Amino acid sequence: MAYIQLQIDALCIAAHRSQTVLEAALENGIHIPHLCHDPRLKPGGGCGLCLVEIDGVIQKACLARAVDGIHVKTKTDVIVERRKKRLNEIFADHWADCIAPCSMACPAGTDAQAYIGLIAQGRYRDAAKFIKQTNPMPAVIGRICTRPCEGNCRRDLVDEEVAICFLKRFVADKDMQSSDRFRPEVKPPTGKKVAIIGAGPAGLSAAYYLAIEGHKPVIFEAQPKPGGMLRYGIPAYRLPKGVLDREIETITELGVEIRVNQALGKDFSLEDLKHNYDAVFLGIGAQKGIRLGIESGQSGGILSGIDFLKDIGLGKEIKIGERVAVIGGGNTAIDAARSALRLGAKEVNLIYRRSRKEMPAHDIEVEEAEREGLKLILLSNPTEVLENGRVTRIKCIRMVLGEPDESGRCRPEPVPGSEFDLDVDMVIAAVGQAVDGSSLNGVMNGRGRIGVDPKTMQTDIEGVFAGGDAVTGPWVAISAIAGGRRAAIAIDQYLRGEQIDIGPEKPFSAVKVGVNRDNLPEKDEKARINMPVLSISERLNTFAEIELGYSEEQALEEARRCMECGCIKQNQCHLRKLAIEYDIEPNLNGESMRHFKIHDRHPIILRDMNKCILCGNCVRICDEIVQVQALAYDEINNAIITMGSTSLLETACEACGQCVSACPTAALVGNMQEFTREYFWPPKIVETTCGYCGVGCQMELNIDGAGRVFRITSKSGRGVNEGNLCAKGRFGFTFISHPDRLRTPLIKKGGAFVEASWDEAIRLIATKLYEIKQSYGPDSIAGLASAKCTNEENYLFQKFMRAVIGSNNIDHCARL
Repeated sequence: MAYIQLQIDALCIAAHRSQTVLEAALENGIHIPHLCHDPRLKPGGGCGLCLVEIDGVIQKACLARAVDGIHVKTKTDVIVERRKKRLNEIFADHWADCIAPCSMACPAGTDAQAYIGLIAQGRYRDAAKFIKQTNPMPAVIGRICTRPCEGNCRRDLVDEEVAICFLKRFVADKDMQSSDRFRPEVKPPTGKKVAIIGAGPAGLSAAYYLAIEGHKPVIFEAQPKPGGMLRYGIPAYRLPKGVLDREIETITELGVEIRVNQALGKDFSLEDLKHNYDAVFLGIGAQKGIRLGIESGQSGGILSGIDFLKDIGLGKEIKIGERVAVIGGGNTAIDAARSALRLGAKEVNLIYRRSRKEMPAHDIEVEEAEREGLKLILLSNPTEVLENGRVTRIKCIRMVLGEPDESGRCRPEPVPGSEFDLDVDMVIAAVGQAVDGSSLNGVMNGRGRIGVDPKTMQTDIEGVFAGGDAVTGPWVAISAIAGGRRAAIAIDQYLRGEQIDIGPEKPFSAVKVGVNRDNLPEKDEKARINMPVLSISERLNTFAEIELGYSEEQALEEARRCMECGCIKQNQCHLRKLAIEYDIEPNLNGESMRHFKIHDRHPIILRDMNKCILCGNCVRICDEIVQVQALAYDEINNAIITMGSTSLLETACEACGQCVSACPTAALVGNMQEFTREYFWPPKIVETTCGYCGVGCQMELNIDGAGRVFRITSKSGRGVNEGNLCAKGRFGFTFISHPDRLRTPLIKKGGAFVEASWDEAIRLIATKLYEIKQSYGPDSIAGLASAKCTNEENYLFQKFMRAVIGSNNIDHCARL
């Protein structure tokens, strides 16, 4: 075969005269974006993405022949813009989710669908492992999170949202109590030391991921025990300190050192750490309470919510008033109010200047607080605290909601003449938190926070990084954990001398805009499993944990309510990879997207034309390779349809899955049972030869973390089959893990099969075969092998029949 030479970008390569530019580039490891190229098919150019410039002319690389001496450019500014334009055109009519909405809502990017699916499969250790890829403290977060994931759960359109947080807690507790609990693999030591200020969620998260990378994190904590606001800001009835301690132990066992009673500005300075460590992370949080602004300062009857909760966490003796007023509407206010009730307050009123709807506290916490006796005084604002050596009353004024402010919430405005008094003897002000930056000269910004470059998490001081509430302002613990992890990625790259590139906060995902009950998959209504809790009488006067946790049976039932919204090909979709490569923004204009019904009645193939890019590969491979013509292109409606617009079952479809193998998206996929997909990616691949017939087709077993074959693929253009497989080869594998498959030998005794040991079964077979052979000769014995055995097993079986038994009466059954 004649070879030619051509230049692609700065690389000179050799190619066959018969090749296209795209084929020559791919053979030489040169990336040219494409979606519709398939070695089994003649080039079609349908996707329009493989554009290149050949001697000044822009062409499709899949249609341009490789010619001796040509100069090909793959990524000029014009080509990049035209590819982006084409990708945006595709996404304008791509009504699908790459990643489930619940997962996209998580500040840490934790894939809730994945760990719920693993729970549904009974793979609890794997579920904990998956969560800890992005969140090292799932037992803590499973108890205290504000659950933005659940607020985006599509199951709510059917009945109620899935209890995602409860499931996270279940699997975290289950793993923590296991003798084989998950421990991440730690890389060899790098010799690099990182100082971390603050043992709160951001600092602990950063330490966990830095330790995994082989670095030596040392945490400096001002308080007597680590945990930050997790220990000193969240009451034990929500987060038992034993749970917190155990999760911190899973971090320190990786080699993380924690030094307590070490305060910045008192025991060390930032300069000290810069001098003695290779990098510094600031995770000091926002632990400074904001004053109410109406304090007279005459008595000690007014506390900040932060200080009140901290004193409880430190075990200090607190003289609680009989009539307590808590000012604020956030989680700190609710925690302070419920704690006051447990400390013996006879009456606790929560005063909030907006309505119940605007309260930032989590709904379930407010509801439980009301059940415990908290009274809400809404649309009211304190104006004066009256004191006479002690707090006696608080003056308030009624409020009305006006126009929205910068936060998007309606601005509260006072109602003239609506003042009223409230008799109280203690006031707790939980109106906000701030960062104490008194010892952080050079890193604070004008908003009272630590300033960082969001692309590197680095402050204005080289080698000093920051994350968590000190950067974002007071927010939720899972956000601080996310900030610590992103900073750890940046610090690791910095310590290795690499350019810092931590990627976007959120991964790319197409968005299925305008989903409603009518266009969701059919699901029977099934109520959410309620969390077992202590009764009201059991919980007051004690800080015992209220929520008791799911049983295994409850967790499995709840996990199976998940609708698996995320795309099954999110980890290997070629379209999504190109969207990430070319920094495409997801299309949020639902009006431009057509809505197709998902066809899931076929037992083998699921068709979701909402994800189709009209490359035509499925139509062509069915026609040119399989020669069946079960699919067709509808020119009038610009869509791929079944031949005759009927059910796929009513066409000549052989269910071979060739269309599935040729589809670059998830428009055509195997119709798998619920909760059988794999979430750890890439899966283990074992190359083998199909055993169903004698052709010898090459294929790949895709094996999940539990050692289960979950799908079979093949490499296009490889092997005697050139990547093609029949229905048996591609889909005939479910028997391997089928629950009815025999795993113990059975021997018939007394007319019924009973379980037996392998020794007993083999001894019986050997005895019977010997007796038959002796009495009737070897030709009286026949053997029937099965395609459900491995090739090696079938080879040994025929060898046994011929060499040991002495019979050539051996056959093979290829039925599924």
